Amino acid sequence: MQPKIKLVRMAALAVATCLSLPVAAASDCNQSLTPLSQVQGVSDRSPLQGERLWVTGLVSAVYQEPNSLKGFFLIAAEADQDNDPRTSEGLFVYSQQPVSVGESVVVSGQVTEFYGLTELTHVNQVIVCSRHNTLPKPTPISSLPYSVGWQESVESMPVVTPPMWVSGNGSLARYGELHVASDNVFEQAVQGAAPKQPVSHWVIDDAAPGNQALWSSYVDADNVRLGTSIQPFTAIASFGFGQYRLLPQTPIDARAHRPDHTMAPAFNPDANTRIAQLNVRNLFNGDGQGGGFPTSRGAKTVAEYRHQLAKLALTVHTFDADFVALTEIENDGYGSHSAISDLLSAVNRLGANDDPFAFAAGASEDSGSDQITQGLLYKTRAWQVKQVAFLPLTSPGVSARPSLMGVFMNQRTGSHLQIAVVHYKSRRAGCAEDPKAEPAAGYCDQRRMAISRNLIKALDNTDDFDPDMRVIAGDFNAYYGEPALRLLTDAGWQESRARLNRLHEYTYVYRNKPGALDHFFVRSNPTNLPDMQQVDWHINAAESDIIVGEELQRGLVSVYRSSDHDPSILDLNWR
Repeated sequence: MQPKIKLVRMAALAVATCLSLPVAAASDCNQSLTPLSQVQGVSDRSPLQGERLWVTGLVSAVYQEPNSLKGFFLIAAEADQDNDPRTSEGLFVYSQQPVSVGESVVVSGQVTEFYGLTELTHVNQVIVCSRHNTLPKPTPISSLPYSVGWQESVESMPVVTPPMWVSGNGSLARYGELHVASDNVFEQAVQGAAPKQPVSHWVIDDAAPGNQALWSSYVDADNVRLGTSIQPFTAIASFGFGQYRLLPQTPIDARAHRPDHTMAPAFNPDANTRIAQLNVRNLFNGDGQGGGFPTSRGAKTVAEYRHQLAKLALTVHTFDADFVALTEIENDGYGSHSAISDLLSAVNRLGANDDPFAFAAGASEDSGSDQITQGLLYKTRAWQVKQVAFLPLTSPGVSARPSLMGVFMNQRTGSHLQIAVVHYKSRRAGCAEDPKAEPAAGYCDQRRMAISRNLIKALDNTDDFDPDMRVIAGDFNAYYGEPALRLLTDAGWQESRARLNRLHEYTYVYRNKPGALDHFFVRSNPTNLPDMQQVDWHINAAESDIIVGEELQRGLVSVYRSSDHDPSILDLNWR
């Protein structure tokens, strides 16, 4: 089923939920006042930090509900603004004393830097001087000059956004955050080892700190796909948790385009073999009999597991592939209660009785000590397995998951195909040999290079059947052009996207940057490579986990967000 995208609507968060203070006498409003622009200053820290003083301004937004920011925002009246583009004319006041939008207030408190946000705390007086004032027009973000820290100049002020695009949705369900950028990074996916940074980046925030049981109040939708266009809206510019934020004040109009992926990409009519690869995102099945949840890396409940299994089985079934290379599946062998047995049974139940899948089983004792391993499914009617082995990729000082390698014979032509499934070390910190991240290749680049060297040697020693075609498939945790992948190309392997000039594609979103971490490398004997076509099926990486929760609640199953990696499909004409 294709999920629906609704227009995003929200109730204005700027409405106070409590009664305001009475209007004070004129004499009470004649304090010695410090302009908000002087409190903010021209840098990211207030020059008046720690001082107790009086300020005045118009209330622009109120967040005094339980589990909110517990305060309100001020904007300087136009007559009180200094017209210096470097200084903000807004300020956050951490106070539960009741106020309403449009009130002119005088506030006494102490200037504080709260994790990068300039605010007034320890407030002992809030005096309402008048009500129903017209607020200054919000500042268009698009009119501001771009420079280092330019967003500081509108901190705590009402702003109008330009058209923006969703660049990150991984924290939407848990924290009520949606990352947006001023350019669509999903039209500029990572090519090579230099991820492109968006020109302007913000986080749309629901202003409710901490974990969220449900997704954000401003999103009245079951999902917001990455690359979705966000039409201009009014917000309060703020700062928190190391990022500049937008607190919506008007409805958000999100216009997503989700391709219809109820069918897999069409098979190339000139091809005779289809190989697909899929990261199954920690498919762990507990004890294999309905118990043992939560698991160490996968589903928390048996219901979540069954839903995950159903989504993955539907995805594999929809591939209509000869082979499916699997990564990130539980390393619990091949018995009847293993995770790969569960997946195989679920796939074959969907209608593969005329040409069922089987798994290529290596020796379980050779699969390594990691909690996850690789798997390989193949169609039994056309293919006969001739050899299966786990190839050790560990060397002195280098630990690595073994590669699962299988050699298969086509039962009609007698041709031999070798497939090696790999899962390289991740880009996260944790490798002693390179404690600092490489500028483009990320952490553990030296580890991935060593794995490539070991893989090349291991595959050079697996010529028992002299394969006519060889394929390496899997999650390399590296973009094309990085050293670990250059070692493979230097050894005669060709990356399929590079051969087809499709380096703009992506399969994963790493820290809000899309790029291809999953690859096919191919070699043939003789050396002339066959005709090929590769498609990256964008059903996962751009989607939010919200879609999984909604499907669980409604008893639905789709291919969308069956993993956090997009599957890739390679069609070859080689026999």
